[in-house]
Amino acid sequence: DDAELIFTEDALDAVADLAIKRKTGARGIRAIVESFMTEVMYRLPSVKGHKKVVIDGKTVMGISSPEIEIKE
Repeated sequence: DDAELIFTEDALDAVADLAIKRKTGARGIRAIVESFMTEVMYRLPSVKGHKKVVIDGKTVMGISSPEIEIKE
């Protein structure tokens, strides 16, 4: 989809914290990531141009949506 995907350090920490809290392995981590990436996966194909998607800790925790920047 011509998109650059960036996970901030606090996003990675939040995913790890959730995985530890849920006592899960790789499949559990996949489920955690899918929970906040589903919206982005459906939105990106309709956005034209090169995109930059930033996932931060608030996104992982469900507080905010992923940030999508359109690069010209």
